[in-house]
Amino acid sequence: MSKIGCDEYESGGVTSISYHPNLEYVFASGSYDEIVRLWDIRYLSSFSSGNKKKKQPLASVNVGGGVWRLKWHPSKDNVLLVAAMHGGCRIVNVSDFVLGDNDEKEEETKD
Repeated sequence: MSKIGCDEYESGGVTSISYHPNLEYVFASGSYDEIVRLWDIRYLSSFSSGNKKKKQPLASVNVGGGVWRLKWHPSKDNVLLVAAMHGGCRIVNVSDFVLGDNDEKEEETKD
């Protein structure tokens, strides 16, 4: 198993990871740096491949405190519950664009 190159972004240490219940390629990560990041494993680099290009998360949001827990809604694909130290519990709505097909996003970044 190889490492995934997303730890370059987490400046405070990852405290929670939650894979999406319906989209096997999407996961959320939270850390002490107060930011929840959404990732697509199809677009992450592997350190073992020698590709050191920094990959971007699909989206990120500051939740006002270190993240303790992330939990996806079991039937609403765009809803993520976040428990944060100072920000309390929050419901984060993720846009359909972020959870949809990323081919359009990839084309936009090539321009």
